Amino acid sequence: MKNCRSYTRKQITRIYIKLLTRAIRTLALFAFTVFTGLSSGYAEISFSVSPPIMELNVPGGGVKVMKLLVYNQGEMPIHVSGSVADMEIEPDGNTALLPAGASPWSCADWITLDNDELDIDAGEKKTVIARLSVPRGKHGGRYAAVIFQATGSQKKDAGAIVIGARLGTLILETIPHTLKKGGEIVKIETRREGDSQLGGKAPITIVALFRNTGNVHIKAQGSVVIKDSNNRIADRLPLIAGTGTVLPDGIREFKGTWSNKSKMAEGEFTAEARITFPGGRAQASANIVLGAGK
Repeated sequence: MKNCRSYTRKQITRIYIKLLTRAIRTLALFAFTVFTGLSSGYAEISFSVSPPIMELNVPGGGVKVMKLLVYNQGEMPIHVSGSVADMEIEPDGNTALLPAGASPWSCADWITLDNDELDIDAGEKKTVIARLSVPRGKHGGRYAAVIFQATGSQKKDAGAIVIGARLGTLILETIPHTLKKGGEIVKIETRREGDSQLGGKAPITIVALFRNTGNVHIKAQGSVVIKDSNNRIADRLPLIAGTGTVLPDGIREFKGTWSNKSKMAEGEFTAEARITFPGGRAQASANIVLGAGK
């Protein structure tokens, strides 16, 4: 039994598409994509980009100039190519890259780079200037990622093996005086974990899916109140989702585990999930039945 709004067909379709496409989006924004398996003597690319995140508050018609530092920390020269892409945060918190302009919440087309091709020697640092120009008449939050792809080569016999890595800076832009914040729990589910021999006292995982219904990203926090059949509070626990950042129209999983055996008596309980964010709160509940045969 659930006491919350269920998914719409459109929302379910979007989630399925994301899950299917994740297999081909092998790049995580802050993880190196380094080709491994090279024999000893091959230097790996090691470089950094800073800052990793820029949160901006530029009004319509305004311009923001950003300095991005690319640092070659490796032992060989690298060539770095810069580009701008869309980004989204998936339900599990991973950051995924999309083609520029694919998202309705994109600001990728508002960003230009002064230099998108760099040659950087070992130990050298270079600065790239990114310029954000916000058109008039736009609303809410807008998002993009400035990506730097580094490549190098190591010769072996007559051939060459190219190795590479990719890093970037997330751009989170909010346009002042145009922001609307809102959210809802679209689904809450419970499942029993661990050893079945624990019976009714096996840990219970509680997952709340929260959707951002506003037009700007929010940072949410979650918790669960466990109540018994007499509506008395039996336990409390947090729902974890990393930083809790959810982009507009995005869905994020908030997870918690009820494992306090001293408070897991046989009977019926209600798990009340509460997601709070600046300016609002969402709530939904699900039933939990504990017993030796459950």
